[in-house]
Amino acid sequence: MRPDPRPLALALAAALTAAAGCTDVVEQRVFHRSACEVCHAPLVAGEPHGIETAHPWHYVACTTCHGGQDRVCDGELGGTDDAPTCDGDWVYDKDRSHVSPGGGPRYLKNLSPAALDAVPPDYLRFVNPGDLRVADRTCGLCHQAEVKALRTATMRHTAGELA
Repeated sequence: MRPDPRPLALALAAALTAAAGCTDVVEQRVFHRSACEVCHAPLVAGEPHGIETAHPWHYVACTTCHGGQDRVCDGELGGTDDAPTCDGDWVYDKDRSHVSPGGGPRYLKNLSPAALDAVPPDYLRFVNPGDLRVADRTCGLCHQAEVKALRTATMRHTAGELA
């Protein structure tokens, strides 16, 4: 009489399942991507998830509009924009990547117009690159005619005047 193979197969399946679940989970940060993308569009199963690209039809770096540093190196940064090099290690450092508000407020939502005018332009660009006070340095780099037209648009200077 032959022995029943089912208990052996079941034990083997249980051992393989247990072994597969006992692996270390390794968090990997890919530093050849911009520092912006490492945090705001992390890779999930090899695909970026999070913020969407603002210009899917033509690549525009995050820092083109928002400012800040998209490549942070603990040594000397070299190479070109398309192929940067670092003689140390690529690092993610939020304080070195983001633009500082300086002595001004970090959040702009409830500021008065006078307080908004006091926000440093580099920080305003970082938080809201579409603001017309900084649009020449952001959208206007590629869309000069649109920014110029918007500066004289009726909706810009007569808001709230219709009764």
